[in-house]
Amino acid sequence: MKHLVAALALTLIGISTSSSAYAGPASDALGKCLVDSTTGRDRTEVVRWIFAAFSAHPDVGELSSVTAAQRDAITEEAARVFNRLLVVDCRSQTVAALRADGVDAVESAFEVLGKTAVEDMTTDPGVQHEMSKLAGDLDQDKLLALLAAGQENPR
Repeated sequence: MKHLVAALALTLIGISTSSSAYAGPASDALGKCLVDSTTGRDRTEVVRWIFAAFSAHPDVGELSSVTAAQRDAITEEAARVFNRLLVVDCRSQTVAALRADGVDAVESAFEVLGKTAVEDMTTDPGVQHEMSKLAGDLDQDKLLALLAAGQENPR
């Protein structure tokens, strides 16, 4: 169960723990149901949970003021969202996907939800502004040379 939760966390942000996760029609239907059944607030709770979980890592923890108590509360709220989605809102799709594709179906479906939740966050003007700052720190000349080298025909 702990492995499934960790895999779920990673798939929510688009990092698959399995190179053979299969997304058949039933898994696709579950992913669609998860997205269609979430509100903007639900998707925010998903991203808050991912952020809070990452803040526990010693290499990035100093960048966050999330306390252990806050992390626990955020996790509880995310669990309520996940339980509602799987057991209530998308129950029939979950059962069908598990029967058709096994546990990988849940990973695949939650990857769709995670990507949607992260995409929602990136539409915020403040987030867009901060992300665009990266371009100013990149070595444009070296990147252009790299692109040119990649377009050369070696034949």
